[in-house]
Amino acid sequence: MNAQWLVDRTRLRSLLKLRPNWSLQDFADALGRSRAWVKKWRKRLQQAAPDDDAVLQSQPCARHTPPPRLAQVVIDRILDIRDHPPQGLNRIPEPKAIL
Repeated sequence: MNAQWLVDRTRLRSLLKLRPNWSLQDFADALGRSRAWVKKWRKRLQQAAPDDDAVLQSQPCARHTPPPRLAQVVIDRILDIRDHPPQGLNRIPEPKAIL
């Protein structure tokens, strides 16, 4: 799938040079992609150097920093709720109930 995405991005870059007056919808129709996809990649390609092939690679969507740690007081309270559920619940509370 990555290969096809790379081909589509390369085709978009070529079309941007050949047809600078086309609308987003024209590019989307020519490539079989959505307008949002064309808009995102047109912006990335226009910000990069014309001969930069690295811009054609997708950017990772993984988190760059770890999520903030929960305070120990919060952890202790959650464990207490799980160990001693409220009266009438008759089950171990799941995360939604604890929230």
